[in-house]
Amino acid sequence: MSRPAPADERHVSGLRRSGRSPLQWWPVATGLALGLFSIATDDPNTIDGILPVLVIATTCYALIAFTGRTTWSWPITGLFAVVYLAADAASLPAAVILVGVTVVAVGVGIASGRWRPPPPEMGWQPWGATVFHAAAIGALFLDVTVAKVVIAVGLLLHGAWDIAHWRRQAVVSRSLAEWCAALDISLGIGVLALVAFT
Repeated sequence: MSRPAPADERHVSGLRRSGRSPLQWWPVATGLALGLFSIATDDPNTIDGILPVLVIATTCYALIAFTGRTTWSWPITGLFAVVYLAADAASLPAAVILVGVTVVAVGVGIASGRWRPPPPEMGWQPWGATVFHAAAIGALFLDVTVAKVVIAVGLLLHGAWDIAHWRRQAVVSRSLAEWCAALDISLGIGVLALVAFT
C-alpha cells in the first residue's frame, strides 16, 4: 500500500497542474519587451515615441467595448495601430489625430448607446477614453519634460486599468489586457526613471 505524498509535495504538484506553461506568458513577455525597446530608443527631446502608446491603448479599449466582442480585441488593436501610424507618417498633426480619435471613439459610442450597462465595465469606456485622451492632448502643449511625466503617469494609470479589466475578465481579451499592462507599466516606470536621472 503506497503512502500519500507529503502535503508540501502535493501543493507543488497542484501548482504545476494549475499553473501556466512558459508559452502562455507570451503577452507579458512581448509587452515587456516592447516597453523596454521603447525606453531604449526614446528620444529625450520629443514625446512622439511614447504618446502613441497611451492613445492607441485607450482608444482600442473604447472601440472593443463598442463592438461588444472581446474576440475582436487583437484585430481592432492591430488595425487601429496601423491607421494611427499611417496618419502620423502622412505628417498629420498629432493634435488632429488625437482629437479625431477622441470624437470618433467617444461620440459614436455614446450616440449608439452601446456603452450602457450591463456589464458596468462597458459604461466606463467613453469616460476613461476621454480622460486619457485629455491628458494626451494636454501633453502636446507642455514642456517636453513635463509632458513625459504626464504621459508616464497616464501609462501607469492605464496599466492599473488593464489589471482591473484582466481581473474582471471584461471588455477586452485577457491576453490583450496582460500585454497592455506589461507595456504600459514598464514604459511608464522607464520614462519616469529617464526623466529623473537625465
